[in-house]
Amino acid sequence: MSPAHSFLHKIPPRALRGAGRAAGLVGLAAALYATVGGAVTLLRETRRFREASSTLYRRWTRIPAVASPGMLRIHARLRDVMTNAEPIVLVHGLGIGSSYFVPLAARLSRHAPVYAPDLPGHGSSDRDARPLDIAELARSLAAWMEAMGLRHATLVGHALGCQVVAHAVADRPELASRVVLLGPSMTRDRVEDILPRLPCPVFVVRGDRDRIVSQRWAEEVARLARAPEPMVVRGWGHAVHYDEPDKIAALIVALGIQGGRERRSGPPRT
Repeated sequence: MSPAHSFLHKIPPRALRGAGRAAGLVGLAAALYATVGGAVTLLRETRRFREASSTLYRRWTRIPAVASPGMLRIHARLRDVMTNAEPIVLVHGLGIGSSYFVPLAARLSRHAPVYAPDLPGHGSSDRDARPLDIAELARSLAAWMEAMGLRHATLVGHALGCQVVAHAVADRPELASRVVLLGPSMTRDRVEDILPRLPCPVFVVRGDRDRIVSQRWAEEVARLARAPEPMVVRGWGHAVHYDEPDKIAALIVALGIQGGRERRSGPPRT
């Protein structure tokens, strides 16, 4: 018999049962605490999303399909406020939609007209005859902006949406006055020829806990785009624009205030 078994053998059965019940109660209490905490967090996030969503409205716009004849209905969340400020266009990544831009869009709408489209095959927008590649999504984005009458916008991409934005602006320079790349999960073979062609100021933003986009890669993207050093938001991961919309909105507004056609250094690290 091992020393551990010998020790347990000497403990009265009643004490063992009591210890087991105590451990079970502690485990149950921990589970209940986690469940209640999770429910409270979910309720808070739901309330925050609804409050932000109530400041935006939805619009459907038709654009030519890419992979088939006919037209596609493109859905967007937006707030076209009365101001002389240049518009801000928020472009989501692949497999998701404009909904996760809602908190950021609501905050940016206090300063400028803001638009968050669902790219074809995403969110509430129509699907084309087949899934579109990056270049085709960029063409669709450009067609949607043209249909909406948007020019010289601050184009903000997130994740693979950064590639869509980069392709669109490289082909249609008049679309953007500046480009902001949030967590640019872009592959070198797709962007090393595109990023140097961007004619407007480019800024790179990353959460310091982003496990998808490393600091080294963010710096490489900034180098390829001839952009300032990446801006780093402390304490957040890949979806930093959703987790910290106030801070990201402040960064984007600051870039707009500093804007112009010449490249300038970005705001300090946050």
